[in-house]
Amino acid sequence: MAPVVTGKFGERPQPQRLTREAMRNYLKDKDDQTVLILHAKVAQKSYGNEKRFFCPPPCVYLMGTGWQKKLEKMEKEGCTEQEAQPCAFIGIGNSEQEMQQLNLEGKHFCTAKTLYISDSDKRKHFMLSVKMLYGNSANIGVFFSKRIKVISKPSKKKQSLKNADCEFTFTYFCIYKKEADTRKTLSKV
Repeated sequence: MAPVVTGKFGERPQPQRLTREAMRNYLKDKDDQTVLILHAKVAQKSYGNEKRFFCPPPCVYLMGTGWQKKLEKMEKEGCTEQEAQPCAFIGIGNSEQEMQQLNLEGKHFCTAKTLYISDSDKRKHFMLSVKMLYGNSANIGVFFSKRIKVISKPSKKKQSLKNADCEFTFTYFCIYKKEADTRKTLSKV
């Protein structure tokens, strides 16, 4: 059974008040369930029919002992393993572009390799939106990334001028460069 995603995309859920009882329960049983969204600070805009996928692709990590404890608890309560598995959907907060399902399948991380922003989207900044729920459609929540700046491809002339200004230091760094649908990682010491 596939989970059902309800509500408008990008719609923030109503804030809930933290009660004393909820705080006591948390302090008594500190099995955290953390969602970590890793992404680049900028995304290159796609033009026409081409799709410039985000590079590096955004990654979602589920961290903390609470995920395993919740799975065990749900299975004890009669849920199947599939119903107890968390599901994640990611999007760019645009109603025109559908959310994409992420492939967690028993893992605690996944990547969104096919996300892009089209040229019809006129925003200068956006936030990734990750909607999480269990296989039985029980809602976990919607999580937003930090703001991502939208850039357009610079002209070849500007690019070569910028490359002349680069200075290297003797520290570790990692460069992600996309060339003809391949991703390369270069390291320098």
